[in-house]
Amino acid sequence: MSNHTIHNIVHGNLYNLLNNNEDILRQVLNADLRKNANNIPKFFSTLVTNFKRFDIQTELENIEEWASFSKISEKAISKYYIITFPPFTNKTEEFFQLLLANSLTAQFLVLDENVREKEYVVDRTYYLYQTLSVIEPLIKDLASKDFHTDNELYVKDLVNASLFVFYFEVMKYHPECSEFETLTSHEVLHIIDPEFSKKQQIQSSIINLLSQYLEASSKPKEVVKEQDEPTTNKSSFVVRKEDFRAGYTGKFDYDSIDKKAIFENIEQYLFEKEYIDSHYNFTNKHTKKKNLAIIYRILILKGFFKKRNFKNQTRDFDPSDYRQYLDNRYNVNTAQEFSRITETAAKEFKSKDYFLDRL
Repeated sequence: MSNHTIHNIVHGNLYNLLNNNEDILRQVLNADLRKNANNIPKFFSTLVTNFKRFDIQTELENIEEWASFSKISEKAISKYYIITFPPFTNKTEEFFQLLLANSLTAQFLVLDENVREKEYVVDRTYYLYQTLSVIEPLIKDLASKDFHTDNELYVKDLVNASLFVFYFEVMKYHPECSEFETLTSHEVLHIIDPEFSKKQQIQSSIINLLSQYLEASSKPKEVVKEQDEPTTNKSSFVVRKEDFRAGYTGKFDYDSIDKKAIFENIEQYLFEKEYIDSHYNFTNKHTKKKNLAIIYRILILKGFFKKRNFKNQTRDFDPSDYRQYLDNRYNVNTAQEFSRITETAAKEFKSKDYFLDRL
């Protein structure tokens, strides 16, 4: 894996350089980087431009790698599974989430292109060996470092998840990997955290997130089917950043959502966890309605919604106003379930889910 970005987060000064520059990262994100988050070549061309524009110094190899990623075709589609990273809580975490998610996808696309170019199996095998052999040392180096702040721990989780998923996705799709010695998932989890077996059931841990990935990816036929059929591919979900469904008569609206960037991640999460389908309709699957009502409560407790719609000079919203708006958005009625959810129950549910616990 020749990903200089990850290498320089682990060994270089990229993270140390940016960790204490929240205002600069805010400007970088607002200068079209966030806008191009789902377009690999535009994301990296914008990233290079912004680093130069705001005079952010970094290793030349980072700039060169990002420039090479900017030349990837916009039509290129990766067959590899990308896990949903935990939600960010500030601009530093948002920047590194976007950087690592796009770097991971770009690296997959580069790998596939390089494999296709090699005519002989022996050459492909050697290339894959060279690519995967650097991951174990990187994870070990990461494990040997001390992390203390929330930002540091968050980025550490992102890097571990990126390296882990890259390693096992490549092995899953390339039988040539069986020609050389590889690590098992338990071996890698042990490197990440020697107490991984105790933490697999703690849903708020990175170990649980990676264990969920292993369970989901253990059925390669289903994964391939999802990638081959765009109508069922999770990446086909498009976040709606506006009000689009008729029937709601309240004063709450999309502009009344206070944390829109994170809310977009939440709706992606609702789709991937099969609460809603690609048309924003509730799936009506078993226990999903009760859990959706709990998620409403969590969002309210975490202050995702403004207290009042000042454009309409309304009274302060109460919890039922938020519930009615979201019910209309997802074409569901959770009135009965919502009325029974206590704050204690919402906090307990949140603590058991890694994504929600990071909100």
